[in-house]
Amino acid sequence: MRKILSILFCILPLLNWAQENTISITDSSKIETKYFVDINSIRVFNEVNYKFINYYSEYYLDTKKLKQEGTYDHGYPIGLWKEYSQDGKLIHETNYNDSIWCLQNRLYFRFFDLQLKMKNKADSLIAITYSQEFFDKHIEFNSMGSFIKNGKENLRWNEKIRNKPTNFTLNYDIRLDPKHTYKDMIRIELDSTGRFIPDDAYWYPQGFEKLPNNIKKTFKLNFDSVYKIAKYNGLIESDTSEATTVIKWESSNKPEFYNLNYKFYFIQKYKSEKIDGERYLLYILNDYYNVWIFNPWTGEFVEKKKMISTYEAEQGHGRSSGLHDLK
Repeated sequence: MRKILSILFCILPLLNWAQENTISITDSSKIETKYFVDINSIRVFNEVNYKFINYYSEYYLDTKKLKQEGTYDHGYPIGLWKEYSQDGKLIHETNYNDSIWCLQNRLYFRFFDLQLKMKNKADSLIAITYSQEFFDKHIEFNSMGSFIKNGKENLRWNEKIRNKPTNFTLNYDIRLDPKHTYKDMIRIELDSTGRFIPDDAYWYPQGFEKLPNNIKKTFKLNFDSVYKIAKYNGLIESDTSEATTVIKWESSNKPEFYNLNYKFYFIQKYKSEKIDGERYLLYILNDYYNVWIFNPWTGEFVEKKKMISTYEAEQGHGRSSGLHDLK
């Protein structure tokens, strides 16, 4: 659902612009200003001390008018970002927290109509494969996790691409109810003609679940109901042992249209185990869980099992195994 927002105008403070890069240190932050003459840009980074928060703003070099503003957290954009044209009009704004992109001026996005056409095809695939009711009640388009690309460019859905895109990757969140939304649960890749491209990658849910014809193809699962069932089957929460929930997808790892199987998990950690590593491996962290598993399409309780997740910390980075059966 597209939202129409009124154009916002911004009165900028008068600034004494220098013509060379500068760094200013205050009690609470470091402010760095960089000049890019070749792209008509002034970029200001206001980094808050010890919080990994960076307030970013960009100005047109020739007019000193605001071009873009937003906030980074640990290097990733968060919250509301806005971009303006040289005459001060809002072009588009992106809410990274809610994955919402609002376009005010299509003229700045040459291929927006093509993107919209491909999104409509992907929307239809979900509605036809499952049901229109499922799409209307449970599906949210995630523009931040969606991409367009061609032979030279690979950009996010809301970024301006110079040449005509030939590949479209669209990600969708599943909204169980107003309080519970699960990110990136459906991924659809289309070629330049809008044809679905199957993939056998196991790290994202690209494909669909084949459902029997004798069930209503929408989620019947109710959070409060399955919570009661999990408690009846041994779930006991406390201040230090709360349960979390995820929608888990299992892939056949085959490049086919039907290659997924969705389950709803109630997860409760009951033990952690840290093991010191050697040389480049700093440590291994094993987290142990009780998991109550439900079929989201029918709401039926499937089983309770024990599972484990392993994290290996190395110099400068780490990797996680994800949740898998405890053997």
